[in-house]
Order: sequence, then C-alpha cells, then structure tokens
Amino acid sequence: MDPKWTLSRAGQKYYLAQTISCSIVLAAVRHELAKILNLRFTIFSKIKENCFPSWTGLYVTFLTVLACTAIYHQYSKSQLDKITFSQLTMDREHELSVEERFKLRKMRAERVCEANQWTGLDQYLVEEGARRRPNILYVDKFKMLYCVIPKVGCTNWKKVLLYLNGDLDEEKNKAVESGNWYSISGSYANDPENLEGMNFWSLNKTERLKRLDTHTKFMVTRDPFERLLSAFRNKIQTYREHDTFGDISNKIHRVYSRQEREKRSSTSPASFGEFLRHVVDKNPTSPIIPKNEHWENYWSLCYPCDIDYDYILKLETIEEDSSWLFKKLGFDNKLVYPSGSSNPSNHDLLKEFLQSVDRHLPKSVYKHLLKDYKIFGYDVPKCIRDLF
Repeated sequence: MDPKWTLSRAGQKYYLAQTISCSIVLAAVRHELAKILNLRFTIFSKIKENCFPSWTGLYVTFLTVLACTAIYHQYSKSQLDKITFSQLTMDREHELSVEERFKLRKMRAERVCEANQWTGLDQYLVEEGARRRPNILYVDKFKMLYCVIPKVGCTNWKKVLLYLNGDLDEEKNKAVESGNWYSISGSYANDPENLEGMNFWSLNKTERLKRLDTHTKFMVTRDPFERLLSAFRNKIQTYREHDTFGDISNKIHRVYSRQEREKRSSTSPASFGEFLRHVVDKNPTSPIIPKNEHWENYWSLCYPCDIDYDYILKLETIEEDSSWLFKKLGFDNKLVYPSGSSNPSNHDLLKEFLQSVDRHLPKSVYKHLLKDYKIFGYDVPKCIRDLF
C-alpha cells in the first residue's frame, strides 16, 4: 500500500480532493463546451461558409474554454486561501476549553496543509535505512509517539518518557513520583544512548508504520521566532572552546560578519544578526556550516503535513495541555509536567534583540518560518509585523 494512504489523513484528503476537483472541472468544461458549440452553430449557421470558415469558430471556442477554465481555477484557489488564512490563523484559543483547543489545532494543521499542498516528506518515514538522531520517540506501554523539537521543552518530555518507559532506576523513579524531576539531569535525558530503546528510527519500515497507525501521536510547538532566539541564546551567543556549538558559532561569525575578513576573530561568537543570516541562507559558502535541529523548521523535523498528529501542544499553554494529555493517556494522577525555564525567550526579549539587526532581516526570517507560523496558527510577533 502507498505510504501516503497509511500515514496521513491530510495526504489522503489531498489526493482525493485532487481527483474529485479534476472530475468536476472536466465535467464543467464539457458542459460549457457543449453550450458554446451549440451557440456557435446557432449564430454562425446564418453566415455564409466562405465568410467564416468552421475551423475558425472551433478555434475561438477552444481559446474561450481555456480562458474560462484558468479564471475559474484561480478564483477557486484564492477563495480557499482566504478561508484558510483569515479564519484558521486567528488565535482565539484562550476562549476554548483544552479539548476544543486541541481540536482546533488539529483542524487548522490539516486545512493549511491541504490548501497549500505541503505534503511529500513522508518517504523519509518509511524508507529502509533512514536513520537519524532520536527526534521521534515512542512508548509502547502507553501507545504514544512524540516528536522532539529542541528548544520547546523537549528535555522535560524526554524525562517524562524515560520514566514512563521504565528506563530509570528505583531512586530516580521515587524522586519523579515525588515531583523532583531535577533528579534526572539534562545531559542524561538528552543522551542518545539512553533514548535508543524508544528511537522510532531504529525500527524497520513495518514497525514504523504499525506505530504510526496505532499510537497516539503528539508534538509541542512555540512561537517559531522566539524559538530561534532561544536557540541563539543557549547555543550560539557564547563562544565555548572545544565545543560543537562553540565551533558552529565561530564559523557563523567568520562567514556572515560584516567586518573585513582579516579582522574576523577565530574565537568570537556569532551575533544575532549573523546567526539569522545563516538560518535563511539557502546557498551557504565555505566553510560549510551544517544546519542544526535546534533551529530546523518544525515542518521538516516532525512532518506535520504527513503524520496525522492527534494532539498539538503549545509551550505557551503547556501546563494545561500536558495535564489534560496525561489524564487522556492514563498516566498516574500524581505525574506533573516538569517546570520550565525561569528566563524564557519571549516577545519582549525578541524585540530587544532585533534592534541590533538589519531591518530587512526579520522579514526574511519570517518567510523562512512561514510554514510553521501558518500550520500552527501563530500570529506574527508585533515587533516583526511593524516592519512590514
């Protein structure tokens, strides 16, 4: 069976809609052609044959049908886009119950993916040999599957899944059950070796498809631009010698700095503007700087247009969202989501950091993040919107 029909309702609906649309348009064209031809013969039957040859009338009819079909298609597409983006990206979630909120997010993602035809990444989910870091985790005991997005509380979720999967020792289990999540260090939770037993990518094609079909699937998002700022502050802002991100930060500085090349330091970290230029650069020059999952788009990390996620949680409402989901999945009533950062990257901080970058750059970054903003219904931050 084609993986698209197994993996995604959005994919299914898209292909079905295309088939139906083609049938409807074809029927309409045939109907219009019949009417036009009938009209043509009525009008031109009174004209002498040598004044208006029959092939000319047919040619005019053919061009008319093509023009009408093109206008109809463009009009239909513009109306669909209007409905999608004017109604589904208006964030009124605070007025809804948690359950209604989840339904809205799911509906929005499906509608936006279908309207824009943003499907097509699903081959990476099923092809044999596809192997990457454990950014999709599963727990068979609770039939759950979670897509990891760095800088969106993923360390906390890894701790939760390690506990649920029975991968902690007795001492850590007791600490967690008493509410002490700090007993699990961040380095332990993020160690790929400790997550290997839940790594979706370690499964073969058959087992992946099985879990995509039977498990409850969820992911967590936050404002995409604020996430980029969080990644910059945590991984790039400070140069650390003999460190992977320290090396990446300095490479970004040396490639994207406005300074003369000979003045660029081999130990200086990248500025926020340099980092953003790296993020949006589609044709990077040497030295090649690998794109990193900490600032990779949600769309390419979690395949939201190809995997039919049951629940989309948001960091902005994570306490309510996680509490509801814990109960829905049948977790212990004592289990409480770990507390987050005491100094998060938010809108005010983003506005402050953007004051130091070129005025055109935030608009380029927004375009780069457009799919994430549209699919998950985030409003453009005011400090970005003011630049448009």
